[in-house]
Amino acid sequence: MLLCRPTAAHHRREDVAFVPVKGVPESALGLVRHRDGESAGVRQFARALASRGVSLGDARAVA
Repeated sequence: MLLCRPTAAHHRREDVAFVPVKGVPESALGLVRHRDGESAGVRQFARALASRGVSLGDARAVA
């Protein structure tokens, strides 16, 4: 499984090794949610990220 470095660092485990992979493009994390999962809590979480300067990247709807 490929994970970006911040995700691997956050979910660090003694029995799993982080091995850098070279030659792949940079990656980014994003907030992904199902359209039917829209709720006040999800909107509040997105606003909290934005207020802390966390970029949510290019928002686009995916069917």
